[in-house]
Amino acid sequence: MTAPPKLSVTVLNYNYGRYLARAMDSILGQSMTDFEVILIDDCSVDDSVEVARRYTGDPRVRFIRHERNAGYVSSLIEGTDLSSAEYATVVSADDMVVSDRAFEQQVAALDDRPSTAFCFSAFQRMIADSGEIVGTHRSRSWDVCIGGGEFLCTYITDKEMQVLHTGTVFRTSAYRAVGGYRSDFRYAIDFALWQMLATAGDVAYVSEPLYAYGVHGAQMSSSWAGVHRSTAEVLDSIEASCARAVERGLAGPDLLQDALDYCLYAVAMDDAFSGRARLAVRRCMTALRQRPVAALRARRLRVIALRLLLGDQLFRRLRNAAVAGST
Repeated sequence: MTAPPKLSVTVLNYNYGRYLARAMDSILGQSMTDFEVILIDDCSVDDSVEVARRYTGDPRVRFIRHERNAGYVSSLIEGTDLSSAEYATVVSADDMVVSDRAFEQQVAALDDRPSTAFCFSAFQRMIADSGEIVGTHRSRSWDVCIGGGEFLCTYITDKEMQVLHTGTVFRTSAYRAVGGYRSDFRYAIDFALWQMLATAGDVAYVSEPLYAYGVHGAQMSSSWAGVHRSTAEVLDSIEASCARAVERGLAGPDLLQDALDYCLYAVAMDDAFSGRARLAVRRCMTALRQRPVAALRARRLRVIALRLLLGDQLFRRLRNAAVAGST
């Protein structure tokens, strides 16, 4: 019998053969070596299997090929459930690890603080096909350990607090204690998990960008049905985490309303101010249908409506005039 590895890394792949080698090389080149890789190919029809087989000679790599497409969520849960390690993480095949000390740093942060449920980091955005880095996001400019209640309050009311699914390392005991990934979710599955994990322990953060998120055209749907379902999942997850946080004394009863006020329109606000008027309208309509009282009461609805009605230039003039009048 051999001891289980310290860390389990699930790599999810579906028709990402053109990116898979980059992701696998970045994982297997880590300074820390005490980890396993559970590589799941979800019945790809490109050259993914041929690429994956190049890595099966490494004893750390376990390759699972689905004969039928199981879908992203089922594959994600499968990989995590197969883990026997103390810690686990997920890396999508179109993403990559950009620091060769990523695992080492995150595992050390979790080892140093037994109360910590997970560790995330700053991350980069890259063009998936070229590997070009086009931006970096830092939730904080310094390394920090955040209390679970404080993290939750910030995460669901402030867009600057962002947790990348790829590379966030979580304690498997905490994962199981909160019920793991929600199998009934499709869009907000990681968003929901970070909230629930924050009710189970503290949260560690590394300010160095450790991972890169691949941006390309085959990602989240912006259809009406997709917007409606993703909004419903976000709201459902917030209600569940806020209830648990209040029950555990981590937050007050006002947190839910604050979070609803923010989340109902946060993305729609970005859409409205980024020229995506049609998508902003879809999100607002969904908010009004799903939570009419909270949606009508939110100040952001009035701001979005003015922005869409007045257009960019007239809205800016009106806003500048209002600012000038108040000074």
